Amino acid sequence: MSDTKKRRNMLLTVLEVLFALIFLFAVFQAGRILYSYHEGDSFYEDSQDQFLTETDTPASEGGVGPEALGFQVDLAGLQKVNPDVKGWIYIPDTAVSYPLLWSKSDNTYLRTTYTGEHSVFGSIFFSHQCSPELTDQHTIIYGHNTKNGSMFGGLKEYKKKDYFYAHPYVYLIMKGTTYQYRVVSCFTANTSDDVYILSFAKNTDFQKWIAKLVVQSDVDPGTVAITGMEQVLTLSTCTSRTKTERFVVNAIQVSSWPNTF
Repeated sequence: MSDTKKRRNMLLTVLEVLFALIFLFAVFQAGRILYSYHEGDSFYEDSQDQFLTETDTPASEGGVGPEALGFQVDLAGLQKVNPDVKGWIYIPDTAVSYPLLWSKSDNTYLRTTYTGEHSVFGSIFFSHQCSPELTDQHTIIYGHNTKNGSMFGGLKEYKKKDYFYAHPYVYLIMKGTTYQYRVVSCFTANTSDDVYILSFAKNTDFQKWIAKLVVQSDVDPGTVAITGMEQVLTLSTCTSRTKTERFVVNAIQVSSWPNTF
């Protein structure tokens, strides 16, 4: 066998080994991601089992009052684990049913659960600039865009007209009060866009801002009465395409009632 042929065969062997190593590394990385997702799902499923209790009255679609949910939240128990837990966020018939946190930094719960453990899922949390008492005109809540649809990974489904209409309400179950929001808009935004404005000099400015959100929506929400006296909730998640691109779902508070638990 000539030296040239030997070198060519050796090169092919090296390339085969290299490709095999790359393949094995890719399989390892995929397995590691799948395992971390399984851990995250299991953790929050256990949390739901521990802190949610079904009520005797079944959930009522779009209902007002405790019957709208069909469950009670042990917020006192959650706050014993971590006082940064301020409530629970829930969107019926979706994966969104999680503890809701607030801290002085948006980085605190980016990759940390409410129990303080590291997780790729992190937590669902208020912007540190917003009041967890829900007294602001505009409140922003962040969550990760997971590939399996957990956390805020399913929000992108709101781009579909049927899904948008089938999941019209977001509930925030807070200490003493449950707040019901109606979804009025969803679209892709940038972190520098107006959707992230938190305060307004005049109610008329706020009114125009809400109207702009509705016009920008990927799905027509129908008639939305705007007075400038609303309280708006924005759910925000990344899109994985650029570092500054986000997908947002905007909702207006339509009702609230005292908790019976």
